Amino acid sequence: MSILLTGATGYVGNRLAHRLLEQGQAVNLLVRDPGAVNLPAAKNIQIFKGDIRDAGTVALAMHGCTHVYHCA
Repeated sequence: MSILLTGATGYVGNRLAHRLLEQGQAVNLLVRDPGAVNLPAAKNIQIFKGDIRDAGTVALAMHGCTHVYHCA
């Protein structure tokens, strides 16, 4: 089971990303800037560069996910 999280570079999304990782969840992050310094790094994270206004990148990041947290 994977979880898609948008807004991981913002305060709420970033805190949620860290909490999900602490719980051992696999997390897909959809971000505009994959080079952002505050993104968490872990083996169970996948980072997807994209924008929530682009259905193609959202679909790609959402593939295989059973839950979505929209914090953007």
